[in-house]
Amino acid sequence: IFRYIFYKCHHLLEAAPNQSGRIIVSSQLLHLHAKKLIVEEGSAAVLPCALSSKQDITNVLFDWKKGHQEVFMYDAGVHYNNGRPGQDGQFKGRVSHLEEELKHGNASIRINNTRVSDSGNYTCLFPRLNPPRTFSVQLIVNQISVHGWSVVLGILIGAVGTLLMIGAIGTCQRGTFKKK
Repeated sequence: IFRYIFYKCHHLLEAAPNQSGRIIVSSQLLHLHAKKLIVEEGSAAVLPCALSSKQDITNVLFDWKKGHQEVFMYDAGVHYNNGRPGQDGQFKGRVSHLEEELKHGNASIRINNTRVSDSGNYTCLFPRLNPPRTFSVQLIVNQISVHGWSVVLGILIGAVGTLLMIGAIGTCQRGTFKKK
């Protein structure tokens, strides 16, 4: 595993490159550039955000945003799903964090029942770390086409028709079908 080491503002920063291998250091902010995630409308999407140090973040603040929209904020156990106010209505009841992963430095979130309107650029910010860290993810939610549903419906109708035909043939072969 390659590691990039930066010396910036009298701080030694260490980070593993993301999938694209791009890491940018800007003033005192370590920014790991965008990963792209493509999902179908109605499915769940897990947006990745993890510290390379794998330090326990159960008592840390991290904040997920889509532009200026508040998606999910976690601050030492207090978050939108347990009483914290301020979450954008578009995301209420659909976003959660991976509680068991916090002790491994993982602040990834899960968006359930994705909508096309969820598409966009998301940031995961750790503002109180020294230096602060930001991760970016581009989410693309593809609309399920009418054509796609018609294919599924056609397969289901074909399967039901086949089962009915097999049942009728079986009835005739057993002689239980009576002519009037």
